[in-house]
Amino acid sequence: MKHPAFIIAATTIVVLGTGCVAPQSGTSGSRFIQYTDPIPNGYFTGEIPDFGTKQTLDPMNRKFRVAYLQVFATRCEDFASAAKVMEEGIKDNVASQYMALREQAADSHARKFLTPQMYEANKSVAQSGSTFINVWLANSRDPRKLYTMSSPVEHAFLADYPSEGWLAKVNADLAAKYPNLFSNDSSAWPIDLVMEVIFDGTGQQRTYSLYEAWILGLPEHALITFGDTVNAGAIFKAQRGFVSPLDAIAAALLKLSPEQWEGLEPANPNDHSWLQ
Repeated sequence: MKHPAFIIAATTIVVLGTGCVAPQSGTSGSRFIQYTDPIPNGYFTGEIPDFGTKQTLDPMNRKFRVAYLQVFATRCEDFASAAKVMEEGIKDNVASQYMALREQAADSHARKFLTPQMYEANKSVAQSGSTFINVWLANSRDPRKLYTMSSPVEHAFLADYPSEGWLAKVNADLAAKYPNLFSNDSSAWPIDLVMEVIFDGTGQQRTYSLYEAWILGLPEHALITFGDTVNAGAIFKAQRGFVSPLDAIAAALLKLSPEQWEGLEPANPNDHSWLQ
């Protein structure tokens, strides 16, 4: 079952370790859940990335700051199929409901395909997309309820949402961890990202979630077709999953080509004001 959620996110990261045991509270009393890393399968490599010393292929050698980050979650029952689950989740949560509504895509085939009724329906779904994350946060703060997205990483990742300083925190963390890529300076190029989280939400033996992020505003996003919005992998192809949300954000920069950087549009506030 997929759970869409639009949130503007900032992150606080905890140290991951295989076999981390976290106490959880449920309706039947306290219990312990054990977490292990996903098994490397190509999509999750198991390698600890060293993005702190990396440079993008950006011809202008810019540094970046996160202006908007929309986070979505999909439950994953089989992490051997993580890439497929990731693409299906981001397709259902972003491509099919949101991409054609962005100003950049106003003249695209995907936007022109939408009738006025379809446009309003998509907009309504996008505006109500925070339901799952909001419900999860409410449950996680209530010790009488069982958690779903319940690993320590999720708790740290969504901590303090939706407080005023949340986005400032994610930018501070990114600038500190990847100084060649990110900056807290107001002159840094503002980027708009989406992130998908696939999580294991059942049982006492669970797998840490995987994260992947994608940058919006690329040249091809102005030319999307209806088929791009309904076919998994057409717009957002799963390339590599990370157990750290910060690594996933850094990877979103590093996987772009010089041509994509040349046509990158800055984050557009008009694409977010109507979501609130």
